[in-house]
Amino acid sequence: MNKKIFFSTLIIAVLLSSCAIKKSNVSQRSIPDVANKYMLTFNESDPKLVNIEAKITLQDSLLSMSENGPVPHRWPQYIKNLEITDKNGKSIRYQKRDSTAWFVDNAYNGKRINLHYDVKIDHEDKNWPGGIDGVAFVRDWGVMASGRALFITNGDENKNIEIYYKKSDNWKVSAPWEQKGENRYTATNQWKLLESLMFVGTHKEVNLKREEFTLTFVLGGNSILKNEESYTANATKVLDYYIDLMGGIPKSAPGNELSKAMVIINEGEQIDGEVIGDDISIFLNPNAAPQEQVFGWFLFAHEFFHLWNGKSLRFQDTSTDWFKEGITNYYTIKSLYNTQIVNEEAIKGVMNNLFYNRYINDSGLGS
Repeated sequence: MNKKIFFSTLIIAVLLSSCAIKKSNVSQRSIPDVANKYMLTFNESDPKLVNIEAKITLQDSLLSMSENGPVPHRWPQYIKNLEITDKNGKSIRYQKRDSTAWFVDNAYNGKRINLHYDVKIDHEDKNWPGGIDGVAFVRDWGVMASGRALFITNGDENKNIEIYYKKSDNWKVSAPWEQKGENRYTATNQWKLLESLMFVGTHKEVNLKREEFTLTFVLGGNSILKNEESYTANATKVLDYYIDLMGGIPKSAPGNELSKAMVIINEGEQIDGEVIGDDISIFLNPNAAPQEQVFGWFLFAHEFFHLWNGKSLRFQDTSTDWFKEGITNYYTIKSLYNTQIVNEEAIKGVMNNLFYNRYINDSGLGS
């Protein structure tokens, strides 16, 4: 079962029942000479435009963006003013291979190049199939983006990638990678770089640490911040329940160790959510009707459990997703009930009004 379609159906079912940029603390001189590094500039006075400068060591002649997401060919559509130069600042010609990639002229393995480009953060102007899908967006309290939407890369074996941020002083950065200093991070590999979420703005960050694992809550929007204590308390209950149930903190495959995960909760009129890599993005509406509040917690606990079964279970194709999603729904309900976040009446409502009615009315019933 496609998770995006599943959540879209759940949502429908539930509803029916000023400052300019100031000088950065990071100077180009302080950036070590690593194989690949990116400098991201966020401008509070023009938040829909992110400037990116990158230094890349080529493995081949192809520059590309993430292949993940329902329509990955869209990611390059938001790249503007791309310029490529050599290490001496001399312009390098390039040409589009197709809608997803560019060819660099006179490329060879080990050649150092510089990229300079802008990313237009207006992804929400288009409809995206199945939900939010890692798209970038702007809110009054800051900018959210995924690695999919931001980074142009080369090759696929890159490790220890450096990421730096320039921003106004009253904005802060929440990013999932290892922090090496103020506004400076390291992604252990290219998958971690691209399959990530980040938020830059005036949001609040709350950290829950269990052993060597840290769960970071990023809370954005006045109505979310007013309910911070409730969200943190309930999330702590679910976290500890899952750790006890599964026998420990979530584990990833060797080489992709999971030491930190982010749950980004933004205020929104409609409830939605997804997992990108090890990070979770959720839209909640604290002012919504009670049945929608139940769905909000269901959505959180569902996505959160994927940090366990989404990492330990592997499937050959999407025809077995029903098994992974079904297990997740089962333990989602158990966690919410056993932690007393929802009562028996609410659980029965979920079982009857959501699961049974969706099943009995599905066009594939019997086939």
